[in-house]
Amino acid sequence: MNYKKNIAKTLALATVLLLGSQASAEESTAAFVYVGPVGDHGWSYQHDQGRQAVEKELGIKTTFVESVAEGADAGRAARVIALMPRTTSGIGKDAM
Repeated sequence: MNYKKNIAKTLALATVLLLGSQASAEESTAAFVYVGPVGDHGWSYQHDQGRQAVEKELGIKTTFVESVAEGADAGRAARVIALMPRTTSGIGKDAM
């Protein structure tokens, strides 16, 4: 249960930093890491709906990685995302 609080705190901090930065929405890219596939109509699907709303309503470019297991895989996903070109719209687990 503690990891959920940590994830929520991290996401809140990232949102504040992203929205509070002086960079315009055109220069910003938000990344999302999902534990399941976005087509599962569960948690990951709902999170992806939120990601798409951020793109549409705020004009912020986003990217995502789906089906990433918690733990070491999540760290690898973060490194892959950090090195991705900002024009990428989503990658699969095979990119890690």
